[in-house]
Amino acid sequence: MKKLFMISGVLTLAFGFLFIFGILDFNHTVGYVLAAGNRLYTEEDYNEALEAYGPGLQKEPENPMLNYNAAQASYQVKAYDKAAEFYGKASASVDLYLNWGNSFFRLGDGTEDANQKLQHFANALDTYKQGILAFPQSVELKYNYEYVLEKLKELQKNMENQPQNNQDNQEDQDQNQQ
Repeated sequence: MKKLFMISGVLTLAFGFLFIFGILDFNHTVGYVLAAGNRLYTEEDYNEALEAYGPGLQKEPENPMLNYNAAQASYQVKAYDKAAEFYGKASASVDLYLNWGNSFFRLGDGTEDANQKLQHFANALDTYKQGILAFPQSVELKYNYEYVLEKLKELQKNMENQPQNNQDNQEDQDQNQQ
């Protein structure tokens, strides 16, 4: 009897300790926010879905499912920087690498600064490459890789020609002033 009482006391103490420090979640926060966020996402209320995932991400910031769903919602509201960050913490899948790479591509496509564009395109290429290595059968990843590679080459070519054009323009201006 004493042994049973002692074991139940230790178990009660252990569960109390786990509950107090948040290791046990009797409210099922993550499951609840996933369900709420997913419902809002299917209703195409992406901003609200993103907000719904917030408490779960605070509780479990490395949860791959929450990160993937938050990334999807971020992508839908064109918050590509946040989407890329969330995708970086999600579980590997073909869709993950496609959307993660697309986020970087869209970030680059949306900026006027050639150096930032170059960096984002390079990140997209690297992401697609990781996806191709993990999922070599994916035609979409290979297509996106080739597409962004061409865009990157075009950008680099334009960047190389731009200083020469600026120098030519400066010479023309100097001649006009004389």
